[in-house]
Amino acid sequence: MKIQCYLETIVLLFAFMSNMHSNPEPFHHRLTPKGRILDLNHEGYIVWTCSPIRDDAGKVHVFFNRVPEPAFWFKNFRTQGHIMHAVANQPEGPYTVKNLVIKGRGQGHWDGYGIVNPRIYRVGEQYALFFTSYEVAWPLNDMKEHIGLLLSDDLKTWRRANGGKPILSPSDEDPDAFDHQIINNASFVQDPETGEFRLYYRGIQSIPKNRDYIGYATATSLEGPWVKSPNNPVVGPDMVPNSVKSFRGFEDPCVWIENGLYHMLTKDMGYFNPPTSAYFQSSDGIHWGVPVRGYDKQDDSPQLLFDAHGAPDYLFVNRHKYGALSGYVYKID
Repeated sequence: MKIQCYLETIVLLFAFMSNMHSNPEPFHHRLTPKGRILDLNHEGYIVWTCSPIRDDAGKVHVFFNRVPEPAFWFKNFRTQGHIMHAVANQPEGPYTVKNLVIKGRGQGHWDGYGIVNPRIYRVGEQYALFFTSYEVAWPLNDMKEHIGLLLSDDLKTWRRANGGKPILSPSDEDPDAFDHQIINNASFVQDPETGEFRLYYRGIQSIPKNRDYIGYATATSLEGPWVKSPNNPVVGPDMVPNSVKSFRGFEDPCVWIENGLYHMLTKDMGYFNPPTSAYFQSSDGIHWGVPVRGYDKQDDSPQLLFDAHGAPDYLFVNRHKYGALSGYVYKID
């Protein structure tokens, strides 16, 4: 038993050391603030998670959560959140809200309540919109989530993928799994060499324990089957050095490939002081090394807009600590 533990320690140390060369410079050095977008507070809504994409004509489409703004918006996010579509001529806006994309189907469905965390991507000739849904939205300790997928040819007409079923669900059968109860915040990437699809996501074993990990699943088709990696989880509170006891982990992963490396921006849940965001790099998308600071503010849901060459051009985040709950945009230099 001692030999096995020793060997496991050596393997983990080797993986950590082999990835140290990928530790990046702080991401916030690349950012220029451009301002708020989609402030709908005057209409009685908050905005959460702005996921952008350009169409062939260069217009910017943003898929975002619109949530009725009560005194307790946290509950409304999970029970009434829905995904809207807005369009602008430039990333900074102004945006015109076009239409409702999807909302919960009601009790008895896996996507019955809040539909949240939109993530939009162009994959070949299709547009893929990943989302998180609540099968059980409340009470808090009983919540159950799934990850679903919509597909479109034109960003206007959408169909449910995978026969209308979720593409990923919690690991109900394994009470010790990092994603036993909660699974959300999908982030899609395609390996340019192998063509493999990867979907990174946040998982929580149980709400009472409340520790945030990030894992991934793989597929050869957008509609799946998506298979959770045996390497999971790949990022978590006990997988980085010098973390404090109160550190919950990382959430809202945003993963992309640039200059031959995997990159990840996440919301920081206490690794840094004060907590803001974390930025990782990896040579294989499995071993992520030590994070540095990402953006400076305590913003959520980092999402990227790419230029015509596939390089990150703008960062979209959710601004909620500094006034109205809305989107916010940075130019990436």
